[in-house]
Amino acid sequence: MNTITADKKIYKAIVAFQASKIQNANLIFKNLIKTHPKYAPAHYNAGVFYKNIGKFAKAISLFETTINLEKNYTNAYFELGSIHFKNNQLDKAKNIYLKILKLPDNNNKEVLFILGEIYQKKNNFSKAITYYRKCLSIDQNDTKTIINLGYCYQQTDKEKKAIAQYRMAYHANNNIFFHIMKMMVSGKKGFLFLKPIELKKILS
Repeated sequence: MNTITADKKIYKAIVAFQASKIQNANLIFKNLIKTHPKYAPAHYNAGVFYKNIGKFAKAISLFETTINLEKNYTNAYFELGSIHFKNNQLDKAKNIYLKILKLPDNNNKEVLFILGEIYQKKNNFSKAITYYRKCLSIDQNDTKTIINLGYCYQQTDKEKKAIAQYRMAYHANNNIFFHIMKMMVSGKKGFLFLKPIELKKILS
């Protein structure tokens, strides 16, 4: 297998896609997969292309083929999980992201955050808290994770811990007050009927 030739064709297809020459890119990837059926990067990059143009079923098939060819192809798992997550297929997405964590050297902050989001969407707040805390052990200043953690504490009636997280996020960036306020109010549990000025006082 001449992988140098395959890589050049992948690059050519990507350039065509970036230039909005969708049909050209499509043709290159189709031919590439025919000539290099065992080359995982060909299937992976074709999958990314089809995902970007909204052909999710085709993309899923290509990412699954990539993983069959190379079982530790992290990016293929990640892209596959992102499609299922976007389509609200939370259990499928969860299982894929959990597999990523089992791959070598993949205690990935982004994966941990997404798992937190998945469990949050499924109202499994204790599990969400576990993954958000793992995420913060890698980057303790990630305000999005801090806010989501606060929301999950709020949902499990840990109001003091929730306020501490919201306050931490507010002090890190007071320009996101209205986002924090939205999370606090949407989470109800004691904050629903408070006015913005009262919420700001809590965070100060």
